Amino acid sequence: NFEQMPFAFVVGLALGFARVKTGSIWTCILIHCFNNLTATIFSYSIDRLPTAQANALYSLFYAVLLLLGALGVFLFSTKDNKFSLESGTLELSANKKYSAFFTTPAVIVACALFVLEAFSYFFI
Repeated sequence: NFEQMPFAFVVGLALGFARVKTGSIWTCILIHCFNNLTATIFSYSIDRLPTAQANALYSLFYAVLLLLGALGVFLFSTKDNKFSLESGTLELSANKKYSAFFTTPAVIVACALFVLEAFSYFFI
């Protein structure tokens, strides 16, 4: 839905970055599974808690995520680790990168769906 688009966009960028840096789609799969698991746990358990406890749980959860995110940025930014790209990777110009990204069928369909969703949200 329209409210989730910014979150999905940021998560998509993060997962794409993780895929490029690790060279494995399994990292992205694990991150996505963790995201879905925590969303499911929160959706079933938060409704049963008083507001103060629910807010404390959310704050603790986001603090842990912030620490994990900082650790991930540190690991991805160090030069000599297992998360670095191989030295023989192909470098594309910015125009070729944009062209390769925006002309893929999945991106074209996703953009069309986003526009339709935005249109239906605001005008219907």
